[in-house]
Amino acid sequence: GDLHAFAQSVPDGVGVPNLERYAFGVGADVSDPSGLPQAYVYQGRLAVTFRKPLSVRDITYRVSAATDLTDWSGSQVPVQETTSPDGSRDPQRVYYVVDPSAASAGSIFTTVEVEWLP
Repeated sequence: GDLHAFAQSVPDGVGVPNLERYAFGVGADVSDPSGLPQAYVYQGRLAVTFRKPLSVRDITYRVSAATDLTDWSGSQVPVQETTSPDGSRDPQRVYYVVDPSAASAGSIFTTVEVEWLP
Protein backbone atom coordinates (compact mmCIF):
# COMPACT_ATOMS: atom_id res chain seq x y z
CA GLY A 1 0.00 0.00 0.00
CA ASP A 2 0.86 3.67 -0.12
CA LEU A 3 2.73 4.61 3.07
CA HIS A 4 1.96 8.33 2.70
CA ALA A 5 -1.77 7.62 2.49
CA PHE A 6 -1.51 5.33 5.53
CA ALA A 7 0.40 8.00 7.51
CA GLN A 8 -2.31 10.59 6.88
CA SER A 9 -5.28 8.28 7.43
CA VAL A 10 -7.32 8.45 10.63
CA PRO A 11 -8.60 5.07 11.84
CA ASP A 12 -12.32 4.97 12.66
CA GLY A 13 -13.10 6.09 16.18
CA VAL A 14 -9.52 7.11 16.97
CA GLY A 15 -9.42 10.76 15.87
CA VAL A 16 -5.61 10.89 15.58
CA PRO A 17 -3.81 10.31 12.25
CA ASN A 18 -1.46 7.33 12.10
CA LEU A 19 1.55 9.62 11.57
CA GLU A 20 0.85 11.55 14.77
CA ARG A 21 0.22 8.36 16.75
CA TYR A 22 3.63 7.11 15.60
CA ALA A 23 5.46 10.42 16.11
CA PHE A 24 4.16 10.93 19.66
CA GLY A 25 4.29 7.27 20.74
CA VAL A 26 0.54 6.89 21.16
CA GLY A 27 -0.98 3.40 21.13
CA ALA A 28 -3.28 2.08 18.43
CA ASP A 29 -6.45 2.77 20.41
CA VAL A 30 -5.28 6.14 21.84
CA SER A 31 -6.39 5.01 25.30
CA ASP A 32 -3.40 6.92 26.73
CA PRO A 33 -3.14 10.22 24.83
CA SER A 34 -0.45 11.62 27.17
CA GLY A 35 2.12 11.59 24.37
CA LEU A 36 0.12 14.05 22.29
CA PRO A 37 0.98 17.76 22.58
CA GLN A 38 -0.45 19.32 25.72
CA ALA A 39 -0.48 23.07 26.36
CA TYR A 40 0.01 24.50 29.84
CA VAL A 41 1.06 27.77 31.48
CA TYR A 42 4.53 27.90 33.01
CA GLN A 43 5.70 31.01 34.91
CA GLY A 44 2.98 33.01 33.18
CA ARG A 45 3.97 31.87 29.68
CA LEU A 46 2.33 29.47 27.25
CA ALA A 47 4.17 26.17 27.08
CA VAL A 48 3.71 22.81 25.39
CA THR A 49 4.95 19.32 26.11
CA PHE A 50 4.81 16.07 24.14
CA ARG A 51 6.37 12.64 23.93
CA LYS A 52 9.31 12.28 21.53
CA PRO A 53 10.05 8.54 21.56
CA LEU A 54 13.75 7.69 21.51
CA SER A 55 13.07 4.92 18.98
CA VAL A 56 11.54 7.34 16.44
CA ARG A 57 14.35 8.64 14.25
CA ASP A 58 12.52 9.40 11.00
CA ILE A 59 10.36 12.26 12.27
CA THR A 60 11.22 15.96 12.43
CA TYR A 61 9.34 17.99 15.06
CA ARG A 62 8.70 21.74 14.70
CA VAL A 63 7.24 23.79 17.54
CA SER A 64 6.14 27.32 16.74
CA ALA A 65 4.03 30.06 18.27
CA ALA A 66 2.24 33.10 16.90
CA THR A 67 -0.01 35.89 18.08
CA ASP A 68 -2.42 35.83 15.11
CA LEU A 69 -4.05 32.72 13.67
CA THR A 70 -4.91 34.48 10.41
CA ASP A 71 -1.32 35.70 9.85
CA TRP A 72 0.76 32.93 11.40
CA SER A 73 3.99 33.61 9.51
CA GLY A 74 3.77 37.37 10.10
CA SER A 75 3.13 37.10 13.83
CA GLN A 76 5.49 34.35 14.97
CA VAL A 77 7.18 34.65 18.35
CA PRO A 78 10.24 32.74 19.60
CA VAL A 79 9.83 29.38 21.34
CA GLN A 80 12.55 27.83 23.49
CA GLU A 81 13.10 24.27 24.61
CA THR A 82 13.10 24.10 28.40
CA THR A 83 13.24 21.62 31.27
CA SER A 84 10.33 19.89 32.94
CA PRO A 85 8.44 22.29 35.21
CA ASP A 86 8.34 19.70 38.01
CA GLY A 87 11.99 18.66 37.64
CA SER A 88 11.15 15.16 36.38
CA ARG A 89 13.51 13.60 33.87
CA ASP A 90 11.80 11.57 31.19
CA PRO A 91 14.17 11.20 28.23
CA GLN A 92 11.18 10.74 25.92
CA ARG A 93 9.33 13.95 26.90
CA VAL A 94 10.21 17.44 25.66
CA TYR A 95 9.05 20.86 26.86
CA TYR A 96 8.87 24.18 25.02
CA VAL A 97 7.92 27.62 26.31
CA VAL A 98 7.12 30.86 24.53
CA ASP A 99 9.89 33.45 24.84
CA PRO A 100 9.34 36.17 27.49
CA SER A 101 9.45 38.81 24.73
CA ALA A 102 5.88 37.79 23.80
CA ALA A 103 4.52 38.41 27.31
CA SER A 104 2.64 41.54 26.27
CA ALA A 105 0.78 39.82 23.41
CA GLY A 106 -2.97 39.61 23.92
CA SER A 107 -3.18 36.07 22.51
CA ILE A 108 -0.59 33.40 21.79
CA PHE A 109 -1.10 30.13 19.94
CA THR A 110 1.23 27.14 19.55
CA THR A 111 1.49 24.31 17.10
CA VAL A 112 3.58 21.16 16.95
CA GLU A 113 4.17 19.91 13.41
CA VAL A 114 5.63 16.55 12.54
CA GLU A 115 7.24 15.59 9.26
CA TRP A 116 7.98 12.01 8.30
CA LEU A 117 11.31 11.56 6.54
CA PRO A 118 11.39 7.92 5.37
